[in-house]
Amino acid sequence: KEVEIYHMIKLMEINEQAITDEVNEVLDLVKARFFAQEIPNGLSCPVIIDGYEVENVFGGYFVEDLAYSIEYTKANLFTVGQDIQSGGKGDKITVKAAPYYKGACSSRGIDTDGIVLKETSLIENGVIKSRYGNNQYGSYLKVKPTGNLPIIIVEPGKTSFEDMKKKPYLRCVRFSAIQVDRMNGLVGGEVRLGFYFDGEKEIPVTGFTITGNMHEAKGDIILSKETTTYSGYHGPKYICFPDMKII
Repeated sequence: KEVEIYHMIKLMEINEQAITDEVNEVLDLVKARFFAQEIPNGLSCPVIIDGYEVENVFGGYFVEDLAYSIEYTKANLFTVGQDIQSGGKGDKITVKAAPYYKGACSSRGIDTDGIVLKETSLIENGVIKSRYGNNQYGSYLKVKPTGNLPIIIVEPGKTSFEDMKKKPYLRCVRFSAIQVDRMNGLVGGEVRLGFYFDGEKEIPVTGFTITGNMHEAKGDIILSKETTTYSGYHGPKYICFPDMKII
């Protein structure tokens, strides 16, 4: 019986132990996918997004909206100085765009226009601080360009992964492709592998879809203490959505 799990390892430098650990982790996921069951009917519980899909949530919703190109075309949802998490009960989000982070292989010091890249604060405690972008759109907007900053750095939250797991949850580990529509706020996708914890045991599950709305959820998401680093991201390894639809 075949299972479908895709994974690519990207590293800045040779680290044999890191490669071994990651391969072993993915082999465990393949085994879990083989034994995965269908989710219970009518399931309703917090949803935890696990792993590299977290980068797509932050990049595809928060960071993309702050690009000069989005402002120039008047397609932006957020404005500088706006508190985008006002009234929320979750973790306040702090995001930086940076040229470099150790282990992030997209790091670079200079962009293709020759601009020397420097760390730029985009969001502080849920408040929009600035935008970023390349020389072309910076000139259109008559602002000094930051350049194309390749790394998203998100501050971790206060909740450990162990604390997230104290109540029933659905942890989504591998998607066919997570979808984030910045304009209407929709986020979700088909989940190839997840883990459902019923309060006593965790079982691998597959064949379901999750969907939510970032416009409504952005103030209530919970960020993990644990962090991870991918090619263009450093930040929380897990984010928890208290209210998503499970189909």
